[in-house]
Amino acid sequence: MNPGYRSPHLPHRSAAVVGWLTDPRRDAIAQATAGWDAADWEAARWAIQVHGIGPLLNRASEGWPDADALQPRLRGYLAEQRRLSGERVALLLRDLAEILRACQGRGLEVLPLKGSLLATQYYAEPGLRPMSDLDLLVRPADERPMLELLAGLGYQQTGRGWKHVTLALPEASGPVVSYDGEHPANPR
Repeated sequence: MNPGYRSPHLPHRSAAVVGWLTDPRRDAIAQATAGWDAADWEAARWAIQVHGIGPLLNRASEGWPDADALQPRLRGYLAEQRRLSGERVALLLRDLAEILRACQGRGLEVLPLKGSLLATQYYAEPGLRPMSDLDLLVRPADERPMLELLAGLGYQQTGRGWKHVTLALPEASGPVVSYDGEHPANPR
């Protein structure tokens, strides 16, 4: 997908796909999409990608009486995004488990934040909540030992701001494999 994608119908299609998650009248999809052409469906797919709701929509659509009203290509995209996001989040959670075990072994207190906490505590499947990174909170006094621990696990520093240090495993920081949504081989 072109990062500068434009469609005159994008705001309406974006509102429609978000509505599919929030509107209790799940049987209204066929009526809402009647008359959509290929450009409308592509605008909907793009909105789903931008909002990161493909996996969640795929799961939600399992209970929709008229889910078959969704364009077959879009249904395939949703299923693929659910699978790919699940694989990607599993990799991130594996990385997190390794970090947490190492922290416990060294007596370092660390608090996972944002995506990893949300995905594991509030979603039926962790992959329904796409993630691109792990956010960890450590005490300022533990920064140096934490950086040493992460270096020992193979992480390399890739950036530093006034409140964040960014690190990545070399094998997980290659080029973007897919710009069309979630992919386990995209950088993390």
